[in-house]
Amino acid sequence: MAYSRIAVRVVAAAGVAAALLGPQSVWGYKIVLPGIHESITRAAIACVRAAQGAEPTYCGDRQPAILKDAYLDPGERYSSVERSTRWSDDPNNAVGSLGIAQYVSRLLVECARMTKPTSRLDEVGLTCSSHFGRLQFMHAQASREPNGTPESDRLTRQKIISWARFAYRVAIEDPALSLDADYCATVRGLEHIGADLAPEGFLQCRKSGQVAWHVASLFNIQCGNIFSWGTCWHRWGPRPNRRAVLLAKGAILHLIQDSYSQSHVYRGGGTAPGPRARFEAKIVCAPARHYYEYNSQAGGHHADADAPPRLDESCRPGAKIDDVITATAKALWQIDHRIPEDKFIEYLETSVLG
Repeated sequence: MAYSRIAVRVVAAAGVAAALLGPQSVWGYKIVLPGIHESITRAAIACVRAAQGAEPTYCGDRQPAILKDAYLDPGERYSSVERSTRWSDDPNNAVGSLGIAQYVSRLLVECARMTKPTSRLDEVGLTCSSHFGRLQFMHAQASREPNGTPESDRLTRQKIISWARFAYRVAIEDPALSLDADYCATVRGLEHIGADLAPEGFLQCRKSGQVAWHVASLFNIQCGNIFSWGTCWHRWGPRPNRRAVLLAKGAILHLIQDSYSQSHVYRGGGTAPGPRARFEAKIVCAPARHYYEYNSQAGGHHADADAPPRLDESCRPGAKIDDVITATAKALWQIDHRIPEDKFIEYLETSVLG
């Protein structure tokens, strides 16, 4: 269950992408099929509803529904909350402009080629940065230091927490964080990730017309070319901030779900397997011990985890670390009830990451 990559387990509509890209294109919680992020979120929503207003306690018994809902009949649709989990895989909202086959081709070939450890957000764009570059914390993965070495597990964890804290504040519409506030001034104050989200000289920091971003802009842009900021525009719509709130919620759920992917995070005892180890589509309810960096897995078995997951025997009611469905349900409940940010972060640190 490698949860953070957009590419396709081939379906008829995207068969050309599969033929072009081969089995390594079977990345993470996919937008096309299977819809693993969406199906996990659907199971979690059902668990929240069953709790009838109380905070859910255990949702692992809903795991069989993931297999069914990951392969929905084409006539069925995911809800807006379920679809919101796609944002982290397509943060430029470019699939609608490019089509899935072209998007996947550009992502796997061009993004991988052009993104280096030193690449800035304004040089390679949001999509390439989040999948291969300095923003891999959005997927609960490590990035590389400028010298090319993977960053420490401690730093990766700090980046994950900082991103979760920011996205949560947007998702609950924290009154102390205006979505219309200056983006660069706001995110540069974020510990560990500020410089990566708004590097010095970032075009979107300029105070000229529609160029300058506000906080909601991070979630509201759409790009016709994932490599060029010049093709991006704001998707305002009638209620742009509502859209940002929804997609921030999806980013949180995506982050949590990705953290249970064996090819993103090692949860187990002893020394973590190397980046080219064979991974399984299995949820292990144990503390996070090591964060993988995607580039070091290229040509390895990252995609082996990309299937509807089973729960390990460690995932049971009362376990110290919640399973992925329970964690998703609790996060949904906390967002919808606007639980204080520090309480959410405490839950993330103790019962999700461990």
